[in-house]
Amino acid sequence: MKHLLPDWKYIPAFWLILISLASCHKQGEEKETYLTDSTLVAAYSHEILTTIASPFDSLEYDPGDFSLQIYRITYKTKLEDETPIVASGLIYLPSQPVAAKYPLVSFQHATAYSQEEAPSGGNLVSPAFSYPLLYVTHGYIVVCPDYIGYGESSQVSHPYEHRQTLARATADMLKAAREFLGAKEVWNNELFLSGYSAREDTQHWLL
Repeated sequence: MKHLLPDWKYIPAFWLILISLASCHKQGEEKETYLTDSTLVAAYSHEILTTIASPFDSLEYDPGDFSLQIYRITYKTKLEDETPIVASGLIYLPSQPVAAKYPLVSFQHATAYSQEEAPSGGNLVSPAFSYPLLYVTHGYIVVCPDYIGYGESSQVSHPYEHRQTLARATADMLKAAREFLGAKEVWNNELFLSGYSAREDTQHWLL
């Protein structure tokens, strides 16, 4: 199966960071978990996906033989002052007629000016073109954090371009996603990072 992202975008160093963070509990202590809830919010058949068109002349959209499910998850993270908070995001899961395992893309969304512009705030009933949709229909699991201040954590202000909270919210969502995907046996343990606009910096802050 041909994947959309080039090999140089693969980030093995970050996977090692996640492994080291997960193993930093003392022997005999209960391992910390991050996932608090997951809900299926949308499912698109291959037939529906073939009706979607790219809005960009230079970007061809071809969903291949994929269908997909979208889950909203909530997970534990912390604010700048170490106050615990529950955040949210979306996980896009591809599927094909023949079962397969897929790499994972952590997609950091652009600046959101309203709750509706965060990943889990959009209208998912009617599918429309998006970068997560592009990735998932080229054979990637896609993880999209809302970030602090949006979705489940909308009771606090968004810490725009704050390195620590953006990186932590992304890393903690990936840990929650790993728990979510554990029983599904669809992830091949490859991890890629992708960001758009202001969130390009978040990828560097993770490493």
